[in-house]
Amino acid sequence: MALNIALSISEFLNASKCNFPNKEVFMRRTGIFSFFAVALIGTFLCTSSALSQVHWNIVGPGCGGDLLTGAIQPDNPDIFYIGGDIEGIFKTTDGGESWVVVNNGLNSGGNTASAYAIQEVVMDPNDFETLYVCTWAGLFKSTDGAGSWNLIYPDQLEEEGPPIAYLSVDPDNGDILYCGIGNSAESEDGTGTLLKSTNGGDDWVEVDLDIGDESVIYSIIVDPISPQNNRTLLIATDTGVYRSVNNGI
Repeated sequence: MALNIALSISEFLNASKCNFPNKEVFMRRTGIFSFFAVALIGTFLCTSSALSQVHWNIVGPGCGGDLLTGAIQPDNPDIFYIGGDIEGIFKTTDGGESWVVVNNGLNSGGNTASAYAIQEVVMDPNDFETLYVCTWAGLFKSTDGAGSWNLIYPDQLEEEGPPIAYLSVDPDNGDILYCGIGNSAESEDGTGTLLKSTNGGDDWVEVDLDIGDESVIYSIIVDPISPQNNRTLLIATDTGVYRSVNNGI
């Protein structure tokens, strides 16, 4: 089909009675165009054929809400976690054949319903049993593979608590955490503030990014090849992308 299209262009120009001022130049350029047309369409057909061989299967879970985020354990892809906007956290250890709800700690102590709204699930690259969930009510941490969760920011949940949009763990030091505030799904409730901890979330300091008091932080990237004592950070917000070359401070 691609070859026929390319040939039809040349045949049309040869058969045409139109007098092009630079017909030879035009024909050469048309030949180049035809070559790329063949390559492009051929690539498309091959890709379409390959994609037609890919089959997707529903592995769950789902309880009527939106599943917003997930994390796969690097050394065992059968273990992964899924977070939804109303269900909390699901975990599978058999590649999705079966699922269990792992909300122990999210649903205790009078926590608000917003604690079940998961914006991000983040696994510590230094310790796969340590996980964090960013919720509309605050930030929770597990050190036993989601067996239980503890609130680490703020100190106490409130009905209108700060929604945590994203968290990033230093790739070489699990005690160093960066997280941003905001409802990323609705692009609201931001404070333009980066939170940083150097002791695994026990204590936090606020880093003013000077990007507006209502800016939402959507993503935080720690450059893994930057010096550990002088990290480069990239932060995506609703007002642009910002970079720090001094650990975010």
